[in-house]
Amino acid sequence: MEQAPLIVGAGPTGLSAALFLAEGGVQSRIIDKAPAPSINSRAQVINPRSLELLRQTGVTDAILQEARPIHRVVFHEDWRPLTELEFGQAHPDFPMAVLPQARTEALLADALAVLGVVPERGTALGSFEQDHDGVDAVLISADRSENFRVPLMFAADGAHSKVREALGITLEGSSFPEDWPLYDIELDDPLDSESAHVCFVEGGMVFLLCIGPGVWRLFGNLPELLARLPRGTKAGAIHWQSTFHVSDRVASREMPNPGGPYVAGFPAAPAAGGG
Repeated sequence: MEQAPLIVGAGPTGLSAALFLAEGGVQSRIIDKAPAPSINSRAQVINPRSLELLRQTGVTDAILQEARPIHRVVFHEDWRPLTELEFGQAHPDFPMAVLPQARTEALLADALAVLGVVPERGTALGSFEQDHDGVDAVLISADRSENFRVPLMFAADGAHSKVREALGITLEGSSFPEDWPLYDIELDDPLDSESAHVCFVEGGMVFLLCIGPGVWRLFGNLPELLARLPRGTKAGAIHWQSTFHVSDRVASREMPNPGGPYVAGFPAAPAAGGG
């Protein structure tokens, strides 16, 4: 017997897809190979269009109760202000909002739970085959392997998508070769906390965004970022430290010999892991 649609990946895209389906009366099954949601957040900003799309679900109101708005991005050269880009005209109803991805995912999951859908953590997609009637998926968890027949499978499994790889869909575009260091760090900083800041320095750039009281997201394409902070800045405790790569890639739109139109997914958006 055919089951509900299967969503692979319980990040913001997969959770939102499950929520939109549930609101339309379609209960889905959503899985994620990670045993628990991540407590760290590479993404920190929710754009106004996302808030507009989520308004009908009630999640937008929950996000805005916790989020901090940012009103502009200020560009600097060696921390001398050059110009500003205001966000006030980006959307008539919603701001550019700062909220850690981990909290956004939690709010989406809470809204889903009210509608009777709970992500299955620690469950991975092992393999799948599709025909003209649907998809046969093999789901693997710590203690069992399950054969699961679905009318539609939605791939929301990220940049290293197993579904996209199996279908032979490539990511086309370019990337910067260097590691970009990233910090969430306590700063006593003279900069405006309601603005994002991009500073061009010799050899690269530095980005600063206030993500909480006294805590800033710092990243750039240079080593020794802590030595490139604005004059007078005092650095305190590091809450999280990582690195990432910046890529601008989009999934090719053609599916070579897919065998049926029953595996769906969004093309990958341009990715910059620190923002």
